[in-house]
Parts: sequence; C-alpha cells; structure tokens
Amino acid sequence: MLSAGRSIFRKNAPALIRDEQFLKKFSSEYSAGFRFHPMLREYLRPYFDVLAEKEGTNYLNIACGQINSPQLWIILKPFKPDIIAVLGSSVLMQETISLPSAAMINIHSGLSPYYRGTWSYGWPLVNREPEYIGVTAHHVNAGIDTGDIIYQTKPLLAESDDLNAIFLKVIAEGTELMVKAIDEILNKGSVESYQQPRDAGRLYQMKDFDATQPVPV
Repeated sequence: MLSAGRSIFRKNAPALIRDEQFLKKFSSEYSAGFRFHPMLREYLRPYFDVLAEKEGTNYLNIACGQINSPQLWIILKPFKPDIIAVLGSSVLMQETISLPSAAMINIHSGLSPYYRGTWSYGWPLVNREPEYIGVTAHHVNAGIDTGDIIYQTKPLLAESDDLNAIFLKVIAEGTELMVKAIDEILNKGSVESYQQPRDAGRLYQMKDFDATQPVPV
C-alpha cells in the first residue's frame, strides 16, 4: 500500500523522495477524502477532524462497509422519505434504493461515466487528464455510479490547488447540484435526467491502489 501511494503521488511531487517527508506532507495536505478508507487510514494520520452537527438532529453512525445493515433500513423505512440524498457510499441494496418515493440522488466526486468508483477526482491527475475533474449528481441504481445523470459540472481550479483543495471544491460544487436537484423535484415533482452510455469510461476500485497492477485504461 505504501508503495502504491509513492507511485501515484511522486508523479506530481518528484522532490519528495524521502519516506518521512512524503508521508508527512501527504498526511497534512492530502488527507481529506482518503483517511477513512480502510486500505489507506493506516498510513494517514490527520492532524484534526471536524464534525459539524445540527442541533436537534438525530445521527446514526454506520461503520464502514455496513451501509446495507438491517439497522439502517429499519430506521429509514418508517419515515417514508420522498428523497434520500447520498454523498458516496458502498453499493446499496435494492430495498434501500427503493425506499424514497421520488428519488435517491448521489453526489459522485467525478465525471461519470468517464471516471467512476473511488477517488474519481484524483485518478484524472494520475492519468494526466485534469479536464476530467468534476462532479456528478445522479440517480442511484444498483451499479457503481451508473445511475441516470441529473447535473454535472467542473470546479474552477487554481494552479496552486492540491488534492485537498480539489476535493473540497468538487464536494462544494456537488452540494450545490444536489440542492438544485432536490428543489426541482420539490417544485416540479420530478427532475430531468439522462442515461449514461454503458460502454464508456473507467471504473476504479480499491484494488487499483496497487503499484504492482497496471492502471485501468
């Protein structure tokens, strides 16, 4: 895993040739969006975490990999939700996807179908395709970021942006798209969307964080 991180990031930071320097800088600047991945968290030691909670709101903590736990489904079902908003998750079971009467919408931190799966704002840099850094608001289906696309956009990037800044900009843009989509559903009863092409783009998974394996193309 450590060798994978070196292989990926030294392409953009060739001066970081010492392990301690590399890991220190990686942890301090690039940790957002990575540190909770089970295959990465052992190497990432964030200096702080921020948890924002709204007073009076009940929160249910679901362990990583347990998004399809019966506990979550039992809690959500009585609410009979019209819309469920998702910000990245494991593949959801159909019973959960079918819960909302109007829509389940996901913010995907990449431009589908070109970059789907995990770390979709980082792989374009590895592949030297920064033009594919963007965000997608899409309906959730049983696939991995394959649901019908509602909105897409690209953030305005600066030359000085590191991975952390890119991640935050992507999520900020995605949040605006999510709010726009929800408002449209609430006002019109539905939102226009279009089907993704099935034979385009690339899917990245955690197994691709392996320097011994070829990068998918």
